[in-house]
Amino acid sequence: MTAQSADASRLTVRWLLSSLLEALKLSAFSLNPWQCAEILKKAADEKPLMASLIITSLQGLSFCFALHIMGGAGAWVPSPVIKRLPNLFAIFCYAIVFYPTYWFLRSAVINLTAEMFGAPSRGISMLCSSAFAFSPFIIYLPVALVLRFVSPEMTTGAAYFWVLFVLLTVGYTGLLLYVAVRQTYNLTLAKSLMTLLVPGIVAMVLGFISYLAINAWFIE
Repeated sequence: MTAQSADASRLTVRWLLSSLLEALKLSAFSLNPWQCAEILKKAADEKPLMASLIITSLQGLSFCFALHIMGGAGAWVPSPVIKRLPNLFAIFCYAIVFYPTYWFLRSAVINLTAEMFGAPSRGISMLCSSAFAFSPFIIYLPVALVLRFVSPEMTTGAAYFWVLFVLLTVGYTGLLLYVAVRQTYNLTLAKSLMTLLVPGIVAMVLGFISYLAINAWFIE
């Protein structure tokens, strides 16, 4: 390996580590309700694309493996797709392919809808701010592991706690996504809510399509 190749490799590793640290830092701060608006605006303005991709991938892995763990214990999970994946490798592939793809499509639809309401096009900004709006998904796996450790048999109390946790994180994620839209496009309350309505419908359609695809590829 030449000196130039070694230097390029070191710079690449430093860049990736720096992006990882930035992703974790922004994600942690975006969970704070008193700092989330500032952090999401910062993400929209500075456009840390690699950090956004990293945190989206980590969110997907955390969410998918957590649902696999809890579903295997008999707890309720909000995704019938993940429950039907046959093994850990399939779950891993689903997480690192579907979630970044969904992230890109979700941001594109939000940006298009915002433009329909008179906002300027800020597709990359929406990619970055929406990535950190989904930061609550990063804590799914730690919570699932703690629950399985505390309650190996999945007691009724643990099952109820899990359902409450899922509902709260989904609700808080929706709130953060609304804040991301407001901070990215500076739309009114009504226009921001309408901007999120269309991607919500698209997400349900994509979820149904992925469910059919999983049935066709892995089950039948």
